[in-house]
Amino acid sequence: MFKTFLKNLSDYFEFSRSERNASILIIVLILTCCIALLTPLSKKETVQNSQQAIKKNTIENKDTTRFKNKIVPSNSPHNFDPNKLDYNECITLGLSPKQSKNLISYIYAGGVFKKPEDLLKIYSMDSASYNRIAPYICLVSITKDTTIRIKKTQKTPSTIEINLADSSDLEKISGIGPILAKRILRYRTLLGGYYKKEQLLEVYGIKPELLEQILTKITIDSNIISPININTATYEQLASHPYIKSYKAKGILLLRNNSKTFSSPNELIKNKIISAEDFLNLKRYLSVY
Repeated sequence: MFKTFLKNLSDYFEFSRSERNASILIIVLILTCCIALLTPLSKKETVQNSQQAIKKNTIENKDTTRFKNKIVPSNSPHNFDPNKLDYNECITLGLSPKQSKNLISYIYAGGVFKKPEDLLKIYSMDSASYNRIAPYICLVSITKDTTIRIKKTQKTPSTIEINLADSSDLEKISGIGPILAKRILRYRTLLGGYYKKEQLLEVYGIKPELLEQILTKITIDSNIISPININTATYEQLASHPYIKSYKAKGILLLRNNSKTFSSPNELIKNKIISAEDFLNLKRYLSVY
């Protein structure tokens, strides 16, 4: 009986020649499908790993402030009086945009350098930068009366430079209180600086009649604008700019990944990432180095 059972079992699982061929064909098709499915996944993982590596490298090289994107000319230091510096001359001396801005703000607020070491009082002025320019500092002898006269003149400016002002400076303007002052400074940071007075209308709470009232009391130096390097900026840096935001930021990164580097911001118009109309406002905030 057992032998009969085994024979019946063998007959049940026995395949004919056509069935064996069909089974082999099915196995080959299954293996082919598995290979086809696994291959794109591997490529996808490779692309993702490459993108993560690029993002990590970009983050590591990210500037601590957007002012560092400003171009620093390679001019050699020259003799100078720190009490008579302007922003552009600070840049030519090799100071960073942030150091230059803080130094000019100090002078603008009435600060006076009486000895070379006083430059170290400037926020962000490190010893390496100071040692580089120290041999070229030529302070004019300042008497007590002269110091008082300089401070008096600088503490009561006829106009306020919006790109250098702090909250206390802005609050001196009639019509601007603490809340508006903070909004102006916050929007200035997002932009990288103002290039025209009319941009203040983009600040929530500033109406045309208020702008008209303060026009003669403010000035704007567009040379202090800190541009964004579109060849190195991260998505977060691009998307946070009021004139770029998320959609344009994604387009810039996609084009950059395909073209490697931009030679000019105008390429964004050519590739229809930014319209010619939007570019008029945005061009001052873009750089390629």
